[in-house]
Amino acid sequence: MSFLLVCFLLQASHAPYYTFYTLYLSDFGYSKTLIGFLWALGVLFEVIIFLKLCVWVGISNSDLDNELKTFWGWSYQAYINLLVERTEISEHQKILDIATGTAMIPRKIIQKNIPGIQITGLDFTESMLLHGKQELSSSLFPDIISLICGDAMALPFAAESFDVIVTGLASHHMNIPLFNLF
Repeated sequence: MSFLLVCFLLQASHAPYYTFYTLYLSDFGYSKTLIGFLWALGVLFEVIIFLKLCVWVGISNSDLDNELKTFWGWSYQAYINLLVERTEISEHQKILDIATGTAMIPRKIIQKNIPGIQITGLDFTESMLLHGKQELSSSLFPDIISLICGDAMALPFAAESFDVIVTGLASHHMNIPLFNLF
């Protein structure tokens, strides 16, 4: 519980920092547009640093998997295994994996050896897809899987293009509108 409190306080500390530094810059004559641009530039570099952090620090997939085991009690691989095992896929179906990342789910699906299937992996992050394509180049079935860069919230496919749609742990990355059901 103390960890969550520390995380909350850390995040809450950003609001006064942003507010007071914005006022400070404004007092020195910086325009609101320039201040907004500087904040956006700072966030952009923060995102780039976080994307490269695993490489720089040497965090491996096994490290990340251990984190998942700690918080969930099971591994990401176990989750994928269960997802693929419980997903009904028949011969000659077209499958879409939303937020495919490095194509772990499509690679697991092709291990089921279902004749005639075609799998499309969609992800917003080009670098993840490039890593997935490298993994597929060593696969026995690279022609069954195609990887496309695109937005899950604006799918670049016609309606009813796929028979089966799967996704791993992607919904927390999406801005899914909530509807008032009452």
